[in-house]
Amino acid sequence: MAYFGGVAYFGGLAYFGGVAYFGGVAYFGGVAYFGGDELHPDMRRSHLGPGCRSRLGSAHGHEQRIVWRQMPRRPKPAPPTILALVRHGLTPTTGKEMPERGPGPSLSEEGIAQVEQAALHIAAWRAQWPAIAALYSSPLRRTRDTAGILAKYLDREVVEVPELADCDVGDWAGQALKQLARKPEWATVVHRPSDFCFPGGEALAGMASRVVGAAKRLAGAHPGATVVAVSHADPIKAVLADALGMHLDMFQRVLVSPASVSVISYSASGAQVLEANWTGPPPPAQSQGKGPG
Repeated sequence: MAYFGGVAYFGGLAYFGGVAYFGGVAYFGGVAYFGGDELHPDMRRSHLGPGCRSRLGSAHGHEQRIVWRQMPRRPKPAPPTILALVRHGLTPTTGKEMPERGPGPSLSEEGIAQVEQAALHIAAWRAQWPAIAALYSSPLRRTRDTAGILAKYLDREVVEVPELADCDVGDWAGQALKQLARKPEWATVVHRPSDFCFPGGEALAGMASRVVGAAKRLAGAHPGATVVAVSHADPIKAVLADALGMHLDMFQRVLVSPASVSVISYSASGAQVLEANWTGPPPPAQSQGKGPG
């Protein structure tokens, strides 16, 4: 055996770093590699099958035959699924009271105008998105009204999904937000929502689990397509927070305005938020600094 430049030469083979090199081919662990492709030695004289056959001279008195096998290509990834989340438009009590139990209020005239802007925005995206496969909605009246307007622009029927409904606020239903903000529990709602359960109602963590699961299930039912879902502020915030990898205790940092559009792309590599809280131009009174009281 001869050593030269840190390389051991033995029987016509060069050993370097535990790899044997012979005739420009590297042998490692009994497998020959040539040009980045995997090669298997074949000592038999039988037919070697399809592929490029190459003869390497003799080593230790044996003739070496190798078969050049191309490594399998990775399968082409499936196209992403687009989920467009739309919050319902304004109602007479939006931003003033906790949602009442039952179907709840209808959209106000301003809310209807807001949703029409949202519908135009989604329609403008259709040329860049995959085809819209379905339009889903929370069963409450304000979301059904919103979905009904979208259906006219998108030419899709509305399918109700109970899991998209707003959080059940229990005994707080119908109470003024200003009064509720004075309660000691309000700090938990804002800063530690994962620990809060509405008295006589639903836990915010339970709501988040319910809606996030529904959103992923609806997107998974239409791979490679676009799905539009109409829901409420907190449910949409929970879905966005999940897509962004945020803990539920930070979901109050996400703003979801009435009739806003938020878009998530779901693919094999994970979720990606493409758009969050898009809203149309404000009404004339608001643009002049005369916002609602």
